[in-house]
Amino acid sequence: AQLVVLELAQQSMASRSNREPMNQVCIANTHLYSNKDYPDVKLWQTLHLLQELDTFIFARGTNLPLMICGDFNSTPDTAVYDLP
Repeated sequence: AQLVVLELAQQSMASRSNREPMNQVCIANTHLYSNKDYPDVKLWQTLHLLQELDTFIFARGTNLPLMICGDFNSTPDTAVYDLP
């Protein structure tokens, strides 16, 4: 997976109604392994990715918005999409 934290160049443009100012966003991109004989691998990869992202964001000590995107090689009705 790739991970990037983007920050606004002009802080005066950052705002979310009724919340603290938003000046950064974390974007994660992944491509999950796909093999019909090993469907559990995608689930494990997703769980591990979410755990690592959680650790990364909490280590920064901020309420950093997160966007996860990529090729999950899964459909919305599978366990990969059920993970919190």
